[in-house]
Parts: sequence; C-alpha cells; structure tokens
Amino acid sequence: MPRTIKDDELIVRSVRKGWVKKGQLLYSAFRPPAEVTVVSVLSGLMGEDFCKAKSKEICKADYAGMASIRAFEIRALEADVVDAPEDFEGHLHIDHIDPPAPSSNPLAPELNKALNDRCKALAKKARLCLDTDPANEQWTGAALA
Repeated sequence: MPRTIKDDELIVRSVRKGWVKKGQLLYSAFRPPAEVTVVSVLSGLMGEDFCKAKSKEICKADYAGMASIRAFEIRALEADVVDAPEDFEGHLHIDHIDPPAPSSNPLAPELNKALNDRCKALAKKARLCLDTDPANEQWTGAALA
C-alpha cells in the first residue's frame, strides 16, 4: 500500500553523467520522458548506501552521483512526490501532473515552457553530490541533505 510522503522527507535523484555540465545539474535530470508525467526518485529514508547502490544499478556506466531535494521543495514548484513501491521498496515518483508530452507531437509552447521552467527550478534547488569514489560500495561523499 502506498504511503504518504512527508514534506521534510529527503528525495534522491540518481544522476547520469549527461545531466551534469560544468559541475551543475541540468534540468533534463527532472524532465519526464514522452507520454509520462513522472520521473523516478528514491527515498532518502532508505539510507545513502542504498541510494548509491540503486543509482548505480539504474544508471550503470552512466552513473555520476546523486542529487537531493526535500519533498516540500518539489511541492512548492507545483509538482508532487508519491510512493511507487510496485517496483521496489524506497521507489518514489516526482509527478509533474501536467499532461504528458506526446511522443508524436511536442507539447504546446506554453505547456513546454512551464514544464521546462519547473525542471530548471528543481535542478537549481537540488543539491548535487557527484560521487568521487564510484567503485566503493558505500557512499563516501558528503551527507545527502
């Protein structure tokens, strides 16, 4: 049964190498693919080592680190955080709630701009933690906050 995500819960986004430029997280890290409104994230309640292991599993050789943000910061930008335990414990979604971008047609310009602006704001709010020791099974970087 899905649980309610509290506003102060730490939300962790697995970060791919292509989502980082000059040490900054790009908005594409939070932009959902065509035909969906969600991006997958992890619950910080599961711990940093779990989040690193799951991020490495998801991103494979493209793994660069993690980005953290609080649920209230996401909700302040008119998106939501919801539990998605059907895939694995600790799996969440950031739901942009917008109509999804169709695969065959782009979003209307005003909807595309609104989505991009939200994704840019999320990327700016999120705290990027690049992994300086990706071979290590444990998270050895700064505490995710």
